[in-house]
Amino acid sequence: MNKLYKNDKFWIAAGADHTFNCFKLMGGDCSVEVVASMLESAILNKENEVEPPHKHVQMLVDAWLEIRRMALEKGEQMENENIDFPDFTVEEFKQLYLILNPDASLYDLFSNTSCNNDVYTEFTQIFNAVKNINNLEELIHELSIFINSNNIKGTFGKNTQLVSWFYIQLTLILKGFSPIISFVERYQEMLETFPATNLLYGEIIMTQKDSWIKGENFNYITNHWIRVSKEYLEHIEKNYV
Repeated sequence: MNKLYKNDKFWIAAGADHTFNCFKLMGGDCSVEVVASMLESAILNKENEVEPPHKHVQMLVDAWLEIRRMALEKGEQMENENIDFPDFTVEEFKQLYLILNPDASLYDLFSNTSCNNDVYTEFTQIFNAVKNINNLEELIHELSIFINSNNIKGTFGKNTQLVSWFYIQLTLILKGFSPIISFVERYQEMLETFPATNLLYGEIIMTQKDSWIKGENFNYITNHWIRVSKEYLEHIEKNYV
């Protein structure tokens, strides 16, 4: 299994690309080099005096460092227990949620196991759905259902998309696959999925799950993410492994 979670070069380089892309999609712009310096400072304990270019860049970097912390912790568990994939609890995502949603309006729901708690229900369902999947295509299919359906409901607060997205990246990394990261010079390819995403959201609202997961828009988005993950893995293996 590809143990990317142990590779500091990966976390710095991929984290810089990932932050650049996410911030672009949020309407901002930042230097990949500046973000890489921020990550080097945190990961390698370098005394880099780097001023975050924007509070949202700092937020995205902090979220990336949080999934790194979780990946290292869970990776050690996988090795010690000789298991393919670890169990998660919803409560373990409290800090990630708080980084991405400082208002903390749903914070207590991460500890509440009530059957009426959508945060607990949705996370528990995806934990169970992906646990035994070791095929990239099947995995991203399940993760795509998770993020797109929850984006409509706003399950994890105003930054539901980012909470879901960082969970997806963490899962892919622990499964030995690449996170879904476009090359910085091709960041606009993520924008190309927006029309299909908007159409898909309409389908999710108006039709049953069995219908929209078979539709053209869902499959276009999902297949795009599969391709991006594969291409970025080739890049990682060539440059950082």
